[in-house]
Parts: sequence; structure tokens; C-alpha cells
Amino acid sequence: MNIAWLKYKKNRRGRDPLGVQAINIHLYALLIPGITNVTQRLRYYSFFPWLLYNYNQQKPKVDFVSYLRRSEFLFGLITNYHHRHVNDWRPHMVGTNVINMALMSFSEEKVVDLKKYTGLLDSPERYWKFKTGGFGQIYLGPLSDLGVLMRKSAINYSLYSARGQDLAKSFQDGGLKEKFLSCVYEGKVTEKELQEFEKVFCVCSIDDNSEEYRLLADYMSGVDRELEGSTYRRRDSLALAFALLKHLEEPSDIWEMLNILYFGRNRKGKGFVVPTRLLDIAICWKYHVRHEYFSIGISGMFVGVQHLLSENRLTFENIAQNCWSKFLVQFDAKADTKKIVETQTKMIKNSTLEGFLDWIEKNYDASRVWDQKELNEYNLANDILNKSYPADEIFFKGFLLVLFSMIRAVNLNDDSLPGINLLLFFRQYPINLTALKKDCLNKWMKMPVFDVMADLLHRYVLNAHLDVAIRKLYSEGLATFRFLREDSDFSHSGMEIDTVSQTSPRLKKALQMLSDLNIVKESSGGFWVNNSQNGDAYFKDLIDGN
Repeated sequence: MNIAWLKYKKNRRGRDPLGVQAINIHLYALLIPGITNVTQRLRYYSFFPWLLYNYNQQKPKVDFVSYLRRSEFLFGLITNYHHRHVNDWRPHMVGTNVINMALMSFSEEKVVDLKKYTGLLDSPERYWKFKTGGFGQIYLGPLSDLGVLMRKSAINYSLYSARGQDLAKSFQDGGLKEKFLSCVYEGKVTEKELQEFEKVFCVCSIDDNSEEYRLLADYMSGVDRELEGSTYRRRDSLALAFALLKHLEEPSDIWEMLNILYFGRNRKGKGFVVPTRLLDIAICWKYHVRHEYFSIGISGMFVGVQHLLSENRLTFENIAQNCWSKFLVQFDAKADTKKIVETQTKMIKNSTLEGFLDWIEKNYDASRVWDQKELNEYNLANDILNKSYPADEIFFKGFLLVLFSMIRAVNLNDDSLPGINLLLFFRQYPINLTALKKDCLNKWMKMPVFDVMADLLHRYVLNAHLDVAIRKLYSEGLATFRFLREDSDFSHSGMEIDTVSQTSPRLKKALQMLSDLNIVKESSGGFWVNNSQNGDAYFKDLIDGN
């Protein structure tokens, strides 16, 4: 046993205080490999190899870090400058806030001092605190995983494979390479030069008929057998996303698409049929949505308990009774729909869980049009995610959403996903749908609903949070406790009470990257398929598995 004093920073919130979101984060990393939630533009995947290829081929006039930071900043500057002329939403580039600050200087000076923003001294104007910029912190990992780059030294990188060489040589610089590098070496760029650069260096300036376009499109949809065979999931996830977009009649966000998959129909009731070849990947994404609803439900209960403990000091034994009476029984159901009133009345009668779940299944059809005020996961989750609702409503609807998760878990055999083994991850993060199903079938069915809630609250909320907080304290030195426990008493730690949030599946980032290829379109309202020759051909190849 190693014993040591732990020095920690107090009042650090930390993420995922119950460890319940970790399952979905792990899952979508497996479903869309090579893309993260911060890799938002596809052309970085050819720009960085081009940048490093030029560095290795020439005798640079500046050190590697300066070369890298200035080049990356200039690339973002060009794209932001271009998008100000053609779009009304943010261009999703690395370091946008500082880039926009630099663009404001054009109004008077007509020049940007790259050195001012890319130096390593701490200042409000410093672009990206990480030494090697967004490249080192965001893009190096995916590019290394793809075998494009390898780390050569502490601050230098080299092209690694034929893929990296091909991407580097394919990058279209429009004959402006020397001018671009000259700006990097001199550390400044004029507005006139930006106007020249934006035609070829913007992330959206990829010629549909170019080799760069072909290689980037192939990266997104191709299957690389040398990378453990996992890239087929990215291809199939994109194919499923395309099929869902084709089913929609207007621009839509990712959760709109995933709810169509989950409920099997769109908002207007039009049924969606998963293409046969995509049935396996559809099972994985349905599980993702199902676990997301479970996560929102259990987090709603967690937020409700925080409110309760901020008002009272309670013992471990009577927290459940207080939640039942204060949050559930006193919940003002009259302000909600008739179905919520019926559900609350039935629940308060304290029937067995088996009887209550059977009553829900008979009374509420989860396959109905899901955007109406039916009693289903979509509407319950929306109410919980709306920060304006009071604690009693958040807790009650959170518990009800977990009960819906029980119905789904019991009725569907999804303990294992096609090609994915989550068992070891479940052991690390025991708050998951498989554990819920096991508890439901083995011990809860014959218990009164109140006793089920009490067991769920103690093990899935209180004990789970303490376990996660202790692990974070030990491994990261962070005090993230929302509750304080002294003997058998619990009290609120004084930290700001949480709000319930969703995870961010990487499908959005993948579609943003495909918008660089003009295969899908993006607006402030969401995505839609570009019904062009390229878009239709790409969609057909994805569906066919080519």
C-alpha cells in the first residue's frame, strides 16, 4: 500500500459526476474512429501533412514551433476571413476567438502581426496555450492513429507513410505556397494577401475534381484493413447518417436524426426503415440513444437530490423518503399533461415495479409520433434538459425516464453490440443499462416502486457519485464532491448545483467535415444532403459498402 498526502484544488466541478456518460463517450469513439469532438474541419487532415512536408523539404527560417503556430494561425485567419464574406455562422476553426480578435485589427492597420498572437508568452492575445497549438492538442492523435504522422522528437514530427506523403502532395496551394511561407517567416500578413489566399487556402476551397478531394473523401468513407478493421464503423455510421438525412425534409440536427432511428419514424409519423447492410451499426447507435436517455434520467434524479440537500441535512436512510415525498408526491402534476397526472397517481399508489411497468406499456405507446406531448423518452428528456424547470419536476421526470429505460432494457436483447465488447468498460463504470437490466430482472420486479427508487437512488446516485469523486481525487487531485458525508449524515458541499446535459456524438463533427467536400450542406438549422452528382454518388457508395 502506498500512502501519500493528497494536495487538491477545491470546488472543481469535473465532468460526468456519476460516470454515467462515460459509456456513451466510449461508444461513439468506437463508432466514429479517427474523428473527435474538436476535429471539426476535414482540410486540416491534408493541410498539416502539407505543412510538415514543406518544413522537412526546405531550410526553415524559423524554429519548428514558431513555424507551426504561425502557419496554423494563418490558415485559420484565412478561413475566418473568407467565411465572413459568405456565411453567417462560425467556421469551426481552431482558435476562433483569438483569430477574430486579430481580424478586428484590419479595420485600421490592414495587416496582422502573426508574431503578436502566436508567441509563447502568456497574454490575452496568445493563440492556443498548448505549445504546438491545435495541431499538437487536437489533430496529432487522429493523424498518428491513421498512420499519417509519427512523432520524431519532443517538438518535431515527420510524415510516416505513403498516405501522409500523398495527402501532403495533394494539398492545393494554388501556386501560393511560397507567398504563404513568406508570411509565416516574416510573421505578418496583409489584407491584400488574405484576399489572394482565401481563394485556395480556405477549408472549403477543395476542388471537387482534385486528388486532394478524392483522398479526403476516401479517408472518411474508406475501410483501412491495417487499422484493426475498425474504420468500417466510421463508413457505416456515415452511411446511416446519410440514410437518415435522406428521410428528412428540412435541415436537421444530429439528435433529430438519432431520434428518428430510435423511434423508427420522423416527427410526422413517417416510418424509417434501416437499410439491410446497416442493421448492425444501427443497433449500436440505438443503444447509444437509449443509454443517453438513461443518463439524462439518472442525472435528473442527481440534480434533484442536490437541491434537496442544499436545503436540509439528511441521513442516508431518509434521503429516499424525502425525495419521494418532496419531489415526487408534491410534484405539481396539475401543471403538466393529463398523462403525467395519471402516471404520478399510479406511482404514488406504490404498486410493484412489475405492475407499474406493465401499466406504462399498456397505456403509452412509445412508437407514436414522438414530438407531440406523448409520454415518452423524447419529451421527458426535453423537459429535464430545460433548465427552467423546478427541482421536483426534474427529479420526478428523471425517475420516470429511468423507468422507461427499464422497459426498453428488459424487452430488448442488447447486452452485447455487434463487434463491440463493453463488458470491461461496464466494470469500470457500473452505472449502465446492462446493470439496470440485471437489477430489474433479479430483484426489483416484485418490489414496491418506492423501494426500487430508494435502491436506485442510494446505489446509482449517492454511492456512484462518491465512488467517482474519490477516484478523481486520487487520480487527478480534484475535489468534485457534490455531497459531504459525516457518519450517516449527508449535506450539500456548497458547490454550484449541476444542470443536466447531453453528450456530443461525433456524427456532427463528421458531417461538418463532409460539408468541406460539399457532400452535405450545413446551416444554422442543421444538415441536409447535397443532392448533387458528388453527393448522390458518395451516398450510393456508402450504402453499397464501397
